[in-house]
Amino acid sequence: MLLRVLLVGLIWGCSNPLLKIGSRALPERSAAQEQPQLKRIAWDLYHMATTWQFVLPFLLNQSGSVAFFVLLGQVDLSVAVPAVNALCLATTAVVGSLLGEEPLALRGLLGALLVLLGVLLCALAKQ
Repeated sequence: MLLRVLLVGLIWGCSNPLLKIGSRALPERSAAQEQPQLKRIAWDLYHMATTWQFVLPFLLNQSGSVAFFVLLGQVDLSVAVPAVNALCLATTAVVGSLLGEEPLALRGLLGALLVLLGVLLCALAKQ
């Protein structure tokens, strides 16, 4: 059970900073494209679907969502949801820092480790 919770938290946590980076690769709209809303939506969807820097992290994120829904059918909800969310938060902070976002201070790293310890304690208490 703990391995499955860890896997989903890591998938989501790794895909979040990658999605942020991938969204920067999307082209910006010109002033002419700021007209009808339907055209804007179609333009955005087309460019999201054709930009691999966005598509690959999006698919990774969605695979985490599928794994999460499978996990919810197998694990106690009171453990799975907070554990996955906490692991996702900690992983996003660490991976984002490694990928050049705001550097993770010692306090942030300590917080991420405490989150992981809390998740481990919750999982062990439910077993």
